[in-house]
Amino acid sequence: MKQKDDFFRDEIRSGFYVPTVIKQAWANELDVLEKIDEICKKYDIKYFADAGTLLGAVRHNGFIPWDDDIDICMFRDDFERFMEIAEKELPKDYTIHDYKRKENYNNFSVKIVNGQRINFELDYLNKHYNFPWLSCVDVYILDYLYEDSEQEKQRDDELLYLLAVIEILEKREELTDKALFLLEQLEQKYNVKFLRQGSKLDITNQIRDLFVKISSRVNKNESSRVGIIHPFILSGEEGVSAELYKNVVYFPFEKFKIPVPIGYDDILKNRFNDYHIIVKDRSLHNYPFFEEQKKEIEQLADDKVFDFEIDKNLLLSRPVVDFSRCEREVENIEKKEILFLPIGIKEWESMQPYYEKAKRDKNSDVYIVPLPLMRKDILGNVIADDKDIFEALNIEAYIQSHSIKVEDIVSFIDYDISKHCPNEVYVHNPYDGENPYFTVPTNYYVKNIRNYASKITYIPIGKVDEFEIDDYVEYYNMVHYVCKPGLVYADEVIVQSENMKEVYIKKLNDIFGKEYDKAWNKMIKF
Repeated sequence: MKQKDDFFRDEIRSGFYVPTVIKQAWANELDVLEKIDEICKKYDIKYFADAGTLLGAVRHNGFIPWDDDIDICMFRDDFERFMEIAEKELPKDYTIHDYKRKENYNNFSVKIVNGQRINFELDYLNKHYNFPWLSCVDVYILDYLYEDSEQEKQRDDELLYLLAVIEILEKREELTDKALFLLEQLEQKYNVKFLRQGSKLDITNQIRDLFVKISSRVNKNESSRVGIIHPFILSGEEGVSAELYKNVVYFPFEKFKIPVPIGYDDILKNRFNDYHIIVKDRSLHNYPFFEEQKKEIEQLADDKVFDFEIDKNLLLSRPVVDFSRCEREVENIEKKEILFLPIGIKEWESMQPYYEKAKRDKNSDVYIVPLPLMRKDILGNVIADDKDIFEALNIEAYIQSHSIKVEDIVSFIDYDISKHCPNEVYVHNPYDGENPYFTVPTNYYVKNIRNYASKITYIPIGKVDEFEIDDYVEYYNMVHYVCKPGLVYADEVIVQSENMKEVYIKKLNDIFGKEYDKAWNKMIKF
């Protein structure tokens, strides 16, 4: 499933800002999910949306905005069939991460990964939406639980003990007397034999095999309750009736239709209580998943990757506009010209109040120049064709809008900013050329507009829910849409509140250093 360009736009969902880079991650995961879905349909293997993906499908019809992964689950019998088939059916460049195949992989779930390595090759990036980082879908295993809660607790205690033994062994370079004693204890209790030779991974994986055997000890004829033992049941979650997974219904998940267990309501209540109440929370893993990969590459390269570096001179030295070059019509030369550069009709709402104010000023000429978000390759070359650009513009939506005077709309091709020299410009695009998937025409980059406009004001595409600097996910994401040249090189930035001004300044200082603190305080207003 190739995602359409419109999918990658920055977007505010449920009061949360989702930048393009997160959309890139989502798109690659959706492609992996599609491959899994094809295999499951071909071989009649049942799977279900699980965890945050289940909640996202039911409550959001897509990703939870502050989540960045896809979770599914299968009954163990289906999971084992899937694993037998997957290696030959998945694309050749895909890999499977589990404790048998991937060193230092400590989970009993499995990751279906869309590559073997981080990949910066141009062909790969063109196929993967300019996203070099490995993306995956997590597959969890549903096991049957003991009907008797005491028996289940006893099993869970056994499994937790095995995890503790694995941790002890992994901390030792060789088999100590204590390690040998622990292995002997397990052999006697479970009537198994462990090899003492081989790598540390070989030895600990024998215990992981025992863990799987104990996890699958109850069969469906002995129980009516199921759960994902690792990590959820072992973390205190109670199981649910197997009847809740008897059939599936399909929910929209972005542009995909994902199978959801028929008893999704009870399953979600069991895990999230009143799941209709939106609570922003961190994922079980580090958000976003690709940040660790990025840090690894930066450490190897001893340099930053995909980070915008500020130009001090450009920030602190504002060009003086030479209005003698202005070629406006003679009767309009004395009037103020105000230019609006929206990037979409949905985003226009945040600019509209400023447009209405400008229209009330009889001494102003007002222009709206909608800008297309054009797909580019990783080198910055525009690869969108004319049809794509026309669709991205969606001029008809502007024309039909009751909030816009049609005569104010001008094509981005026809408007020559070097001849108009507008007094004020309002922009939506914070990136200039730094968006990882899109660009706008370069003459509309803020750093270029500065040569022809007296004042440039950046307006965010909408309001977000208020947050603080210790709200990790929201604060992290700001690096992708605040610390970018279209915002940094503007003369004025309008934010929604005094609190958000403080948060913006803190983020900019964190990324670029406190030497520009005065500039940010002067620039950012609410």
